[in-house]
Amino acid sequence: MFHAGANDAVDLVVLRHETQGQEPDLLLVRRHDDAPAENGRFALPGGFVLPGETLCAAAVRELAEETGLHIAQEDLEAVAVVEGGGRDPRDTDERWVRSHLYVVRLRNSAHSATLVAGTDTSRAFFVPLSRRPPCLAFDHDQLLAMALHR
Repeated sequence: MFHAGANDAVDLVVLRHETQGQEPDLLLVRRHDDAPAENGRFALPGGFVLPGETLCAAAVRELAEETGLHIAQEDLEAVAVVEGGGRDPRDTDERWVRSHLYVVRLRNSAHSATLVAGTDTSRAFFVPLSRRPPCLAFDHDQLLAMALHR
């Protein structure tokens, strides 16, 4: 983390809808085995906001860095802001993560061919929502539930 107090981050729930009425696919990443936290675990794409960067710009950048998927800021739907409470193992009384949750809804399969793991990830992939791995990293199960029940 960067500084004392809240450190802004973005997390993205990316849903791909192949066919209307069909269960969507969820985009997940596998964190590198040497990632600074939650190493080797499956997670939602996301990361810290850089100084001077807008939240939407950070979300677009993190998604591209971790998955190779390029979207427009207009594709982002803000869902919630969550912070503190030990949601990140790096949280302390002096510094903690404040996460801005976004949903992205993709309408076709063309996006799956562009997935490439990067930065903190060793793998990026779509999985049917009902077949996602149990116990995602950090509090990502709760974030996913928030996004789906919105």
